[in-house]
Amino acid sequence: MSDAAGSGETPLRTFVALPVPRGVQKALAPALECLRDAVPKRSVRWVPWENVHLTLRFIGNIPRADLEPLKRALQEAVRGIDPIALQWAGLGCFPNARSPRVLWVGLQGDLERLARLQAQVVSRTADWGRIEERGFHPHLTLGRVQAARPRELQQIADALGAISVPPCAPWRAEHVHLMESVLAPGGSEYSKLASFDLAAGGKASE
Repeated sequence: MSDAAGSGETPLRTFVALPVPRGVQKALAPALECLRDAVPKRSVRWVPWENVHLTLRFIGNIPRADLEPLKRALQEAVRGIDPIALQWAGLGCFPNARSPRVLWVGLQGDLERLARLQAQVVSRTADWGRIEERGFHPHLTLGRVQAARPRELQQIADALGAISVPPCAPWRAEHVHLMESVLAPGGSEYSKLASFDLAAGGKASE
């Protein structure tokens, strides 16, 4: 792939995701508010509910000249994958409750098909970024812990165990998005670079 160094252009910070329908995002807002109220202030950097998504792969910086080849790779990655039925499950965290760093809501549904899609995305886009060795754990990130004190971490873990998310009707994931993430003082700002339809031969749209 192209070398970003010396190109004179700002690289694109990219990731591949399944978008979450706006109604599903909004339905998560009450649980997010409960969590915010239950943990120490400024101990977590929260994801705005309208930014909640399912990351299939974080790629990182790519040269702008590689955008079209990356799109073609993603067209191949989604080929043969039908829409995926998903539903959220309970709250959890990475790496564990003793040291929570990423707060999330888990997913259930057609996880076998989802795992196949994620594996194809990783395989087809392996020329870009670093491949993570840890396994794929489908989740929607709600916040990232910034606290370091044991007492604050315990409060966060207790809140995760005490709060439940309301029931949610299943939804169909029908598109894969290639996203750009721009780091900003108020948090990451996302914009869609391309969209790929599932069960449509990898047809792409801007």
